[in-house]
Amino acid sequence: MTISVRTADKVTVVDVSGEVDLYHSPELLAKLTELIKQKQTSILLNFQAVTYIDSSGLASLIGAFQQLRPQGGQLRLASLSKPVQSVFTVARLDKVFTIHPTEAEALQAWGAK
Repeated sequence: MTISVRTADKVTVVDVSGEVDLYHSPELLAKLTELIKQKQTSILLNFQAVTYIDSSGLASLIGAFQQLRPQGGQLRLASLSKPVQSVFTVARLDKVFTIHPTEAEALQAWGAK
């Protein structure tokens, strides 16, 4: 798994690629926690290159989501592949997270340029 961070207007975009599994999810949670501690409150996870996510990956996202909520922050996802999207659907987390079809649509919904 690789993680890179960039800014698009006022949104922090986290590009994730590879597998978000038991071995890699702690790294993702650590990066998100670091961003949250830096007062980044609008975080978009671009999952375009994520090929797999398991329950530990979902737990990491929920952990970050719970850290952001008291700060009035938002954690959104974009560009999920069909297999990854189906994991969110089966776990009913598509009702918890705002998921956008593309990064551009997510940024537009946030009012970013």
